[in-house]
This record gives sequence, C-alpha cells and structure tokens, in this order.
Amino acid sequence: MHIIATIGPKSTDKWVIKELIENGADILRLNCSHFNKEEFEQVVKVAREIKGDLHILVDLCGKKIRVSKELEYIY
Repeated sequence: MHIIATIGPKSTDKWVIKELIENGADILRLNCSHFNKEEFEQVVKVAREIKGDLHILVDLCGKKIRVSKELEYIY
C-alpha cells in the first residue's frame, strides 16, 4: 500500500514536503497545470534531497477526455 500526497502551489515549501514524507507519504503527486518547468524541477530536487528513493507521480496538463454518444457501452 502506498500513501500519495499531492503537492500544490501552496505546499512546495521544503518543510511541508519533509513533513509529508516523514508522516508516511511515499509518492508525491505533482499536477503540471500548476507548475512551470523550473518550479517542477525544484520540487523534485527538494523531495529527492529528503528521500532519494521517493516516487514522483506526474499529472500532465492537457486536453480533457470527452465522452460521445458514439461510444458503444459494453458493461
């Protein structure tokens, strides 16, 4: 079992990340729609300094999936 902690714009402080990891988070989730490249790299760097083998889960920003009536429902 894993504990996933989502890092948002207000939780990028080193102390916050350290507290999340020390309290059991073993995966950090970053939503790329909230960070530019430099901010993303900084958060990953800080997290890796705290725990080198920490997993990083990345949500890519992009188009949303749309559902159409043309789809065949099989369930």
